[in-house]
Amino acid sequence: MVACACDAGTLRALSQSSFHLRSVAYPVLHHHFLVRSQLDVLFLRCNPRVQGLVRSLDITLSDAPIELPTLPYATTLNWTCENKDPHLQANGVEIAMVLSVLPVLKCAILRVDVECLTEIHLGVMFAADTLETLDIAFPSAAPRYAHCYPTTDYPRLRRLYLSGDQDRVMAPYIQECIAPYASHLEYVKFPPSCGWATFCTAIDSLAHTIAEIELSDFAGMVLYDANRYEELACLTTLTFDVRQAQSPIDVVWDALTTFTSVFAASRSLPSLRTIRIRVDASVFVEAFILGRTDWFIFDSQHGGESPIQWQLYPSDCHHPTGMFNPPRIRATSVSLQPNSTTSVQSVHASRLTRYAENPTSFEKFDIRSHLDVDFVRSCSVIAESIRYLRISTNDSIRMLPVMPNVRTLIWVWEQADVTQRACTADLALVLRNLTSLEVLDLRVDVALTMTIHQALASSSPRLKCLCIGFPSSPPMEIIGEHWPSMPSLTDLVLHEGQPFDIGAFVAYSVAPGAPNLTTISFPPNVTWDQFCVALSSVAASVKHIQLLRFCGIGPYDTRVGFTLPRLRAITLDLTHGPRNDLGEIWNQMADFVVRFLPWRQSLTTCTVEIIVLAEDLIRMYEFGDYSWSIFTERQGDTLSKEWHEWLASLMDDLGPSVRLNLNHTQTADAVRFSFVNERPALIHPIIRIVKWSDP
Repeated sequence: MVACACDAGTLRALSQSSFHLRSVAYPVLHHHFLVRSQLDVLFLRCNPRVQGLVRSLDITLSDAPIELPTLPYATTLNWTCENKDPHLQANGVEIAMVLSVLPVLKCAILRVDVECLTEIHLGVMFAADTLETLDIAFPSAAPRYAHCYPTTDYPRLRRLYLSGDQDRVMAPYIQECIAPYASHLEYVKFPPSCGWATFCTAIDSLAHTIAEIELSDFAGMVLYDANRYEELACLTTLTFDVRQAQSPIDVVWDALTTFTSVFAASRSLPSLRTIRIRVDASVFVEAFILGRTDWFIFDSQHGGESPIQWQLYPSDCHHPTGMFNPPRIRATSVSLQPNSTTSVQSVHASRLTRYAENPTSFEKFDIRSHLDVDFVRSCSVIAESIRYLRISTNDSIRMLPVMPNVRTLIWVWEQADVTQRACTADLALVLRNLTSLEVLDLRVDVALTMTIHQALASSSPRLKCLCIGFPSSPPMEIIGEHWPSMPSLTDLVLHEGQPFDIGAFVAYSVAPGAPNLTTISFPPNVTWDQFCVALSSVAASVKHIQLLRFCGIGPYDTRVGFTLPRLRAITLDLTHGPRNDLGEIWNQMADFVVRFLPWRQSLTTCTVEIIVLAEDLIRMYEFGDYSWSIFTERQGDTLSKEWHEWLASLMDDLGPSVRLNLNHTQTADAVRFSFVNERPALIHPIIRIVKWSDP
């Protein structure tokens, strides 16, 4: 039995099975610990071994967990405590009691409501010697400020994040509690509520150490003045984050221009080299048409009245001349299309959008309309740079140019109207231009399966993986005379969707031209007859069979089985949501396994994998410890069954021989159980936990 890729719930369940499993699973399970109730605090107190395993601690209690035991190796704390009632808010003593049990704390993220900022200061003092990053915010409302005494040094503090509505208390807090005692502070992030006077006062107190300043959710400041402030000798980077700005983008851009002009005029910036502007993907408008290299970034359709070009903005913001002239502008989180992001870093503003300066911008491309097709056709260099192509339009795009480097195509054409569905020419004229295509995922509505059959004849001979599905309506089954040649095809995936004759499609449209097909995945609506017909057509080459979203495949018949000489594994996937009929589904799997394994007439070793959602595991907390029953019925415990009980019942037919082995990683998404059937009729259950990223 293999547990391949499990989440924390499954891992905890397995850890209760034996001492050996616990010794291997615990370091992974408790590396990141979440405290949601006093029961979690009690669990920590009752398990000294777990205390030494925790590295990252999350607290989401409304009350301070002052009874936490010492966690000697926890380096990160993320504490959220939202409480609008001042009488129930955390105080300095409670914060200190929590931080004092974390002797090596390096990063403290405190989202804690307090009545007075002094409470945060007094609590943080107990971790001041080890802190490198401090992030402070108040979920409900900003606290009042009182003088913070006593004070202490922050010898290792490098980064300070200030979030939320705390403009009134920010400057005195930095002046009195941080700046004099954080001699190595390099980075400060200011909240959007920060005003000009507060910003300047706080910055002046950090003038000798600060190297980077970030303004989050920037939308401008009010009440600028003409005062002259201290030189920022160490400041090298100024960052503006406008991704979440609520104002029209041209207003934000004008605010950036105003701020940079006033900021440059108010002080000397001898070391400033980089301005970093984080811009949301949707604000970019494609204008790279007919070979143009000028881009209108903030077009009127995005809320701006006057389009602004990149190369014009730097000359506007570098005013007054000689005071503020960084040689480079860095833009991150930039998109050239909606829902498509790329990073443009350290490039001259006048060449920001040139392909030569950013050759990776177009590796992934999404076609949603004819405008996108025209855009690609306008520049052959862009067409040649695309590696991953997605088409999500219900219109024909036969004019797509040759794209010699596209490796993956995902095409979604959902159309219930039979007169508007894709035809052979629609598909073939695109596929023939993708000469290096290796992965083809077609979720396209067609009238006849022959449409797919004929279109595949135009596909690249390098095609390795073919995925087929019909989203809206089942096609009529008509088989073409000449089968497509796919000599490199190794993987076939039949998507869940509208039912069609899977057996005939595999036998006549895929198998004859795919002699090297090794893996085939069936949808949940496959019938036993279709399953057998499809497998018989690829019996000589298939090594791995997958039954996706398995819910039974019967009724079975007594036909004579054919030989699958190279079969190595069968996967039964149950990750289609929590179920109330686990007992029934496991009986169906047992029925399938008992019938199929002897029937296949193979002399090779075969592994049967069963993948389930960890949500199907029911969490119970008894006697101060975690107790688990893995396959518990959601409508009662009368039919609960643990994995070893299910396996024992299966072994009555196949014969047992148990061996345990456990490997693991820290994160995973689902749990995979499997057992190995070796001739003659020996079962070797193996428990192995590994990373599996796509449940």
